[in-house]
Amino acid sequence: MEVDGILLELERSRGRRYAKHAEDFRAWLDDHETYSVDVSEASEGHIRAYLRHLRDEGAYLQDGDRGYAPTTIHLALVALSKFYQTASDFGGEIENPCEEVTVTDLDGIRKVQSRKSKAIRGKHVILDDEEIRALCENVPAPALRNELIIKLMLQTACRRGEIRHIRLQDIDRDTRKIKVFGEKTDDYRVVRYQSRLKPLMAQWIDVDRNAYAVAEKSPYLFPSRQSEQISTDRLNYIVTQSAKNAGIQEVIDHNAAGQPIHRITCHALRSTALTRLLNEGMSTRHLQQYAGHSQVSQTEEYLNPTDEEVLDAIDENRDAFDFE
Repeated sequence: MEVDGILLELERSRGRRYAKHAEDFRAWLDDHETYSVDVSEASEGHIRAYLRHLRDEGAYLQDGDRGYAPTTIHLALVALSKFYQTASDFGGEIENPCEEVTVTDLDGIRKVQSRKSKAIRGKHVILDDEEIRALCENVPAPALRNELIIKLMLQTACRRGEIRHIRLQDIDRDTRKIKVFGEKTDDYRVVRYQSRLKPLMAQWIDVDRNAYAVAEKSPYLFPSRQSEQISTDRLNYIVTQSAKNAGIQEVIDHNAAGQPIHRITCHALRSTALTRLLNEGMSTRHLQQYAGHSQVSQTEEYLNPTDEEVLDAIDENRDAFDFE
């Protein structure tokens, strides 16, 4: 299979973002004066040089930091590894130069941080009931699809990239289970939406979705008007615009390009869902699997009790001190 064919297969199996990283690497190799080689001939050294390029020349420029965020660089490495694995799966005689490379090998990688992460680090946005109702009642057109997207994010705690990759075949409408491919764990997990969402899901799949020109050939739950698959930018727009329409949106900072960083985003829906499940007593181990976290420490970040909640917990467990 030729490189273009491998890229198409990678996009089909893993999504556009993975293919874009592989395409960017290919273009960088073509344009680089020193490392100009065909992507099929790239070595471990080329991979490391490209990751250093992302670290030093990426989009985020703030407070003296340069380069892409570590999460973006890690995704680029994963995408390149998947590209070479795909080539091998289809009989290509290409060795995977990514196997011995890790992001933490790069000096200073942990110092690189996007402005967004600096602005909201340690401050997960949790929406209250009134904000959730306002969000769902003020979605932009098409209203039914976008209401379904927001409620599905709130009920499944899926990341926006995971939402866009849900295929019709991944959904069991009888049990309300959805098989989701985890962006961070590189594996599938199962989530469930609530029974009250069934009418919206049925109306979308059986009626409204069919009005899209690409619906018949698209395997995805959410196509767009022009594409078989909705984009992550469009998903974020749906959430941020709904909050603006409801009058509950805030700009908490600006990124290096001067673009606003909003308080209510797709991640706010995810953090709201995870925090509520924790508050209802779901164990961190169960929630780790449901959230698609590779480490339980990621799940524990959502454990942020107030002083009053801690004191109430002490009162509720006062028998622990009954030793006199």
